[in-house]
Amino acid sequence: MKSSNYNYIFYKDEYVYFYNGLTHAYFRCSSSLGKKLEDFILKPNIYSLPIAGLSDLLESQGFIISDNLEELQEIRKNYAKQVNRQDYFLVINPTLNCNFKCHYCVQDHISSCMSTNTMEAVKRHVDYMLEEKKISSLTLEWFGGEPFLYYNEIIRPISEYAKTQCEKFGVAFFNGATTNGSLITRDVCKEFKNLRFTAFQITLDGDRLLHNSIKFSDNIESTFDTTLVNIKNILESTPDCRINLRINYTSATLESNIVEEVCGILPKEVRSRIKILLKKVWQEETDNSRFKNYQRLLNDFKREGFNVERLDIIRNFMPCYVNKRYYSCINYDGGVIKCTNCDLLYSKNPPGRLAKSGEVIWRDRYDERSSEPAFENNRCLACNLLPICMSHCPKNYLEGSVEMCKLKYVDFDLKSAVIAYIDDMYEVAERNTK
Repeated sequence: MKSSNYNYIFYKDEYVYFYNGLTHAYFRCSSSLGKKLEDFILKPNIYSLPIAGLSDLLESQGFIISDNLEELQEIRKNYAKQVNRQDYFLVINPTLNCNFKCHYCVQDHISSCMSTNTMEAVKRHVDYMLEEKKISSLTLEWFGGEPFLYYNEIIRPISEYAKTQCEKFGVAFFNGATTNGSLITRDVCKEFKNLRFTAFQITLDGDRLLHNSIKFSDNIESTFDTTLVNIKNILESTPDCRINLRINYTSATLESNIVEEVCGILPKEVRSRIKILLKKVWQEETDNSRFKNYQRLLNDFKREGFNVERLDIIRNFMPCYVNKRYYSCINYDGGVIKCTNCDLLYSKNPPGRLAKSGEVIWRDRYDERSSEPAFENNRCLACNLLPICMSHCPKNYLEGSVEMCKLKYVDFDLKSAVIAYIDDMYEVAERNTK
């Protein structure tokens, strides 16, 4: 037996915390027992354990492994499995225009709208994937720009068509959107259940004052209030829906009054269906000292009944959905790309085009190259964070930035995140047993 290369062991106060990055197994125990377990895990052929059955348990959870198990091969195998899953994820950009002009946005908001001819091509593509590729499920993700600028004209008719065709072929259908949430009216919300909307990602930029200084419009008095009221309406009208509330933060955001103001609009009944994700504004310098305020803000949201993302890591061996073979992004002009955060959005010669048959024709093996594992380099293969990071984004890989480590660009403290996550899991387990 030998120790896994991906064990993370941390001490805090009276506990020792154990997490395995490959299996995502975890536990905590007293410091006295924890030291004995750590000694055994690090050298299982030398030390013994005081409790019968612990060795088998640690092996089943991946903390210790057989001598002939090659964990890198397990990572490669699981990556390939995720890449080739036939659950089709189709991003559609009805427009690249937006009703806001956020300073941190990476996109050029150009006047644009998907034509009727392109919409028909999208429908043929759905048919092609169902009939020829035999996909196991279809998820539409509406993106942009702001997709709800064209709900009636584009989102509804394509969603209705895709839902009908999936029902015809006995294939599961899901709908979702990445949106600023400001244009989703009550009448639109009433249609989400029928159109199988199950997930949204909606962004806030801080408390009311901060958010309204970044997202503003002549037609909306407070975009902060409007967005949160619309979130409430979505959840009340669509029982199966979940929302990722992404908070793009700066140092000012972390110190703002955002929790109290959010709770003033979102009632307790809907908060458990909202997950809080904190993401640093990309122009901000990395500063790991901010992680204390990061955790404090998550603690405040958690106390108010929201779900929080404590451990923002890769859990499925897939660094980005761009790596999936069964993934495409159809732009408003009919061009097909992979990454939605790149200049190819505006290219007159995109890497993919829809054929009359509905098939995507890729040039220069672009789709195959997008699925290549970026982690196959000496630095990543030697790193014990590999299974929870899975290397940098495929866009950078395709551009040749193979030496970049993405963890250098985020505020992250693995020890604090793991400990907070495990404590949360134990708290939930204890509450469920009462």
